[in-house]
Amino acid sequence: MASSTTPAKLIDPPPIDSLQYSAEKGLGLLFESLEKKKKPTTTLVSSKEETTAKVTATTQLPSLILDQSFYDPISPSSSSSSVIIAKNKIGYSSVFVDKLLEGNLIYRWNVKIINLNSWFSLGVANTSIVKDHRFSFTPFDEHGQFMFSANGYIWDRRIAGDTKHLVIKGGSYGVGDVITVELDTRIGQLTFLKNGIVVSSVKNVGLPVYPSFMMHGTESVEFMGVTETEAMDAVQTFEFVYPKHHYQCTNGVIQKLTSGSYASLFLRKSLGDAKDYGIYRWKIKVLTHANWIGVGAVDQEIAQECYYDLSPLISFGGYMYTINGYLWSCCYNGDSKNSNVGIKSSTGDVITLELNCSTREFTITKEEVNIASFKNVKLPLVPLVMCYGLDAVELLDFQQVTSFPSPNLPKLDNSYEFNCDSSMIEKNGSLIRKLSNNGEYSNVWLNDKCQTEDNIKRWRVKIDYLDQYNAIGVLMENQTNQLKFATNPYNQEGAYLLDHEGNTWNRFVEPKFTKDPKASYKIGDTIIVEMNCLNCELTFYKNNFANRVTRINHVKLPVYPFFMLFGNESLRILKYSDNILDVSNGTRLLGTIPSFKCDRSCIAINQNRISKTVAGFYSSIFIDTLLGTTNHCNSTFKWKIKVVKFTWVGIGVMRRDTADEGVYGTDANLNVGGYFLSGNGYVWDKQLKNMHNYKKEGAEFGAGDVLTLSLDCKSQLLQIFKNDKELASFENVRLPVYPLVMLYHPDCVEFEWL
Repeated sequence: MASSTTPAKLIDPPPIDSLQYSAEKGLGLLFESLEKKKKPTTTLVSSKEETTAKVTATTQLPSLILDQSFYDPISPSSSSSSVIIAKNKIGYSSVFVDKLLEGNLIYRWNVKIINLNSWFSLGVANTSIVKDHRFSFTPFDEHGQFMFSANGYIWDRRIAGDTKHLVIKGGSYGVGDVITVELDTRIGQLTFLKNGIVVSSVKNVGLPVYPSFMMHGTESVEFMGVTETEAMDAVQTFEFVYPKHHYQCTNGVIQKLTSGSYASLFLRKSLGDAKDYGIYRWKIKVLTHANWIGVGAVDQEIAQECYYDLSPLISFGGYMYTINGYLWSCCYNGDSKNSNVGIKSSTGDVITLELNCSTREFTITKEEVNIASFKNVKLPLVPLVMCYGLDAVELLDFQQVTSFPSPNLPKLDNSYEFNCDSSMIEKNGSLIRKLSNNGEYSNVWLNDKCQTEDNIKRWRVKIDYLDQYNAIGVLMENQTNQLKFATNPYNQEGAYLLDHEGNTWNRFVEPKFTKDPKASYKIGDTIIVEMNCLNCELTFYKNNFANRVTRINHVKLPVYPFFMLFGNESLRILKYSDNILDVSNGTRLLGTIPSFKCDRSCIAINQNRISKTVAGFYSSIFIDTLLGTTNHCNSTFKWKIKVVKFTWVGIGVMRRDTADEGVYGTDANLNVGGYFLSGNGYVWDKQLKNMHNYKKEGAEFGAGDVLTLSLDCKSQLLQIFKNDKELASFENVRLPVYPLVMLYHPDCVEFEWL
């Protein structure tokens, strides 16, 4: 039982051991507050210069849903246009506003802090939490809310780590402050303002939701009602992912800056994944037609890995119409992968594209004339524009016409593909059961790879029957390839496990297992397994997220979900979530052990130390972590390199298209895709005019120096520092790239993520 220690005031979030987890519904009382009151409807004019559209705003005081035993009777304020919510007991308790937020609207509500003696937060809660009257959740539970607390923290269950919060610098608030919450349902963005100034925002909020508050002490606040605003003909903003040396984008206008080469641009929107599943329609207008233009949609993996330079003549992984009257698809027979439909387009034409995720049909029309209907398309897809010359188009409109429930995992009807010895294991949908107690172990793994390109994968395992031995975890890919189904925890060389006795197994450390009785589990328990592929952490929870039992660091990816049974055990997968985290604003590489791509015949690797063993030629070593993909297009990566032994050393980054060729002996003077600085003070950059390098005074480094490198993916800027002094910088770095070390003599460096 957790203690009743009062959490720290306004400085740190409540410590985990001070919280008492409860999934009870509380009293479940629906308290009808004041009779709903409406302010007169007012007409406002948008302040945006781009539009003169009018909007209407309506303010309401909805009913409140709360545990009445924790609160004073709801009373009106002196102005009668708001209500006072006052808590009278210590302990976590939530209040939900009985107003479902959905549709094409902008919602806004103000809350004034009257009394604050412990801890308070406000935000939105998902429908299941509200309908089940889950008043007693703490901020560390799986509370189903997006919250902003008075000590300046944003709370979001999608955030990696234990505490599930982010610290917002200067975000704390107190008595007298007015906090405004704004939810734009059109884009799923939740924004928090303090006294009229934006503090922070949360993107990709799943709808519908309810306004909510959470309190710990005897706080009191003034709630001023919810304002609905419906904007007509609002200006749409679009977020594109593209190579800046090829394209310029202003609002929805897309202008290609280079000629003589294919280049792609992607709309930052995945259609047909777990979050976005429905019917989508967008329109593209041809502004200038100098050469060749293609519009369509591409496989999500192509967009995420930033394959900008693929041509339609290669298997570019998509479905496209080009204005010279051709359709392109990897499904077409023959080498050209295109078909001439004879319907051409020119300047001024508007092309409409529609994707139906339910029927998996992608249609393209012009002036209500059908150009193409691609059937059984592979989801998810990302909208695409591809140009060859100095062409320009405009994205006029993008809308979700309707939404459907996603058919992605989890499914409980034969939706999981397991690998095992079928003579020993029964597989029935989500159920795994060992058929006999034959004195041998049986191994099972789920055929779904967890790899560095993923974010977070999470699955829940319910223990239906426990006879002798059961273990749950992940198995390395090289072990799955051997198809060994009878290994035990002592001889299994590639598994990371938690067993029912509370033993955590990791064959790569000493001792191979450690025991914690609190980590044991029994029949009826649910084990939540979370594989964070960003920081290579495997975390186990028992029954709920407030009860973390163990964590394994430095997991060697790729791995597969894995189960080990000895007796007549049976278990079920209750839920499987894939790539649940939005990491567009951050990375989790600090402390991870790097892996390297290099020629091992002349390079020796010892953990993070790189040594050249043969002299007389250049050797490139790539740190095998791709930086600048769409998942991280707004992130900043930092790493440091310590020069241990020095004759000639180069440090920087190398473009993926060069690094993936696996050529590790390219001469620095033939630089074919790198941005790096050598110890003799030379800057090397293929994009430089007339020469590939130049001498920069004061940019030298040598043995004993520690260099810090920073890659800002949003601005495409690479900087190299020594003792906080900038030695060199590279602009317009063509992403994505790998960190690079280049050696010539038997020199030595050490690499570390920051």
